Amino acid sequence: NRQPTHIGWTFDRGATWTIDSTQSPAVFFPNFTYFATTTLGFSFGNNSSIFRTADAGRTGQEVKFSSFAPLMDMYSAGGRTVVGAGDGGRLMVSNDSGITWQDLTPPTQIQLTFVKYITSNLVAAIGNGYELFLSSDSCKTWTKHDMPSGLNVTIAFGDSLNCWIADDSSRIFHSSDLGATWTVQKELKY
Repeated sequence: NRQPTHIGWTFDRGATWTIDSTQSPAVFFPNFTYFATTTLGFSFGNNSSIFRTADAGRTGQEVKFSSFAPLMDMYSAGGRTVVGAGDGGRLMVSNDSGITWQDLTPPTQIQLTFVKYITSNLVAAIGNGYELFLSSDSCKTWTKHDMPSGLNVTIAFGDSLNCWIADDSSRIFHSSDLGATWTVQKELKY
């Protein structure tokens, strides 16, 4: 019993949409869709599969991973190198635009909720313990930095050294050394 999956795409910045109804190879409820380029995209949900498209969503292929640990975020360095992060510290890396994947999950298990390439080799990830993890070798090894903040962290990177975090404490923190030290840049009063 297959459930219909609807895929929509736009080529005019959202003014018009094409909706395609296909028969999914499995029941799939996507939680997240990420496009690395205008045509290369990925969608994943609460299972051990991702769906990859190389033609802006017109067609796609399912890529199944060997173990169950859902991804929470995905990012790409130019479309060729792609990293996905999620439950249990799962890190999946592809060096061929998502055709094949390597599991680089570190032995320390922590849920990763955010991942981003800052440069072609420098990757940042946030764990649910409010730690910032950095890798300068495309996810092979990681350095942990504690963040000075509480819940619901949002992070933004300006360049390879400057980053800012904001959270539900109404403070904005800045780091000019990529998370090694933090200072309060702004405290919002309501």
